[in-house]
Amino acid sequence: MTLALSLPANPAKSLILAATYAVVFFSIIVQRSTLGFVARRTVATQRSRRLNNEPPGSTERVLAARCSVLARLRDEGRARPQSAPRRTSSLGAL
Repeated sequence: MTLALSLPANPAKSLILAATYAVVFFSIIVQRSTLGFVARRTVATQRSRRLNNEPPGSTERVLAARCSVLARLRDEGRARPQSAPRRTSSLGAL
């Protein structure tokens, strides 16, 4: 925003300012509309971990351990490279 406002006066300045305002407005609207979803999902994840007595980060540690075992087996020639699980975040795809 500051860079667009600091441009010298020329015919393209008004177009650049309009585009900048549109991008900022769109970003604020999109972030505002997804904030509630992300907050509810985070609280639900934390609540389910508490109910299941899982410490924070336990899922990630299990996945990391599995990946390291599969990597070791692959290096030893006892596992195929495509057998490694995909790593995902605890929030999943947003």
